[in-house]
Amino acid sequence: MEDGLGLLLARADDHRPALAPRLPAPAPAQVERRATTSRLRDDGADPNDLRAQRWGVLAPLGEAGDRMLAAIRPLIELRSAQQGAEAPIYRAPFIAAADVALRWKKKLFETGADLSLEVPRYLLILGELDQISLVQQQVQAIDGFVGRLAFAREADFAAYAGKVVAAERRVHGPPRALLMTARDGSEATERGRQALILPSLEIVRKRLAAGQFPACEPESLDGEHPDPDALLARAAAPTPTVLLSLSHGEGPPAAGWSSAALQRERQGAMCFGAAGTIAAGDVAARPFLPDGAWFMFACNSAGTPTGSAFRPWLEVLGRHNRELAGVLATLPGPGDRPFTAALPRAALANPRGPLVFFGHIDLAWTYSFRECDRGVFDRPARFTAILRALLRGDRAGVALRELLRFLDQANTELLSLYDGAAQARSLGLAARSDDARLGYLWMLRQDLAGYVV
Repeated sequence: MEDGLGLLLARADDHRPALAPRLPAPAPAQVERRATTSRLRDDGADPNDLRAQRWGVLAPLGEAGDRMLAAIRPLIELRSAQQGAEAPIYRAPFIAAADVALRWKKKLFETGADLSLEVPRYLLILGELDQISLVQQQVQAIDGFVGRLAFAREADFAAYAGKVVAAERRVHGPPRALLMTARDGSEATERGRQALILPSLEIVRKRLAAGQFPACEPESLDGEHPDPDALLARAAAPTPTVLLSLSHGEGPPAAGWSSAALQRERQGAMCFGAAGTIAAGDVAARPFLPDGAWFMFACNSAGTPTGSAFRPWLEVLGRHNRELAGVLATLPGPGDRPFTAALPRAALANPRGPLVFFGHIDLAWTYSFRECDRGVFDRPARFTAILRALLRGDRAGVALRELLRFLDQANTELLSLYDGAAQARSLGLAARSDDARLGYLWMLRQDLAGYVV
């Protein structure tokens, strides 16, 4: 197979990939502090132990934030009891720029004037992406375990909080792992199947046989043409399930979305090609991964940002590649509101749905599991490690850290390349040019940064 760009985005009208041909048919911050204990965060202790790491909430300013906090009060009370201290509640304005978000964090969370013992490592963000921005979430996740709840209705906040409280009082047997590829005949999904899903199944089975994987025998949904009904049937099982799915995420039709409301309802839906989609309405009421977790590998599976991190790169390459130029039309434009995807919102609000969802805010590429530096190497364990963490009972923030540590590596490597070039220039030497390596690392960095809980 020719190695190219793997973009997991499909058009809503014909469900054809937005990029890549189909393969031949197979043969000023306000803070409300309520914690009273003098010892909160402890990076040397068990990361899952709330008494050592602590848990808090970050909500928007104003009445909207007040209502969200009231709706999840049972969850706040549960976490306060678990950590032996009342959960701190922080209030934040909307911040669009990363440097401003970093300064805000340093002023409130990381002053450097004293030890950070009163800073909870777990932080639940409440509100939409235009209330607390994606940048703010990414900044808080640099050294914390961060997740977000964003619902259109206050009742959904309450429903989710009630579901979590009830789930933590139940006793379940061993969880199961379910891995699947929505094989729509495209190069991107077939590459994902060969480089991520199938190797992950092999890793799980090998480690399970060695007693190193905490789960039942993994299951796969890997037929020639899996359809939405097949996944919905498998996901209805009462056993808590961790699902890793790879598919295209639904993007705009060729003529564009007919309305902003339709875009918010459909963008990021799970696309199965000609077989159809799984959208919000399909998981809102029926049993779907009850008390389980879903890692959905697809474009915009978690939401759509105010501006794509990939736009500058696509604008340059789009001058020479018509397909890439077409992808630019799928990106948010100036003035477009960012939003979380309707599919995970519906699944999380469903009392018989999952407790946690992992997805991508922005375009999702295959860079995150394929290393292209001086050759092409598959790296499926980056995601298999998340499965293992969830199946052994780690909290969602700890599980995502298994992936985000590779973001830290990419940042460090990029910094070293830029620093080396600057050092050479300062000595009057010719800076070594390695544009291909820089381009790969930049794509890897942006791709990994888009994954959220």
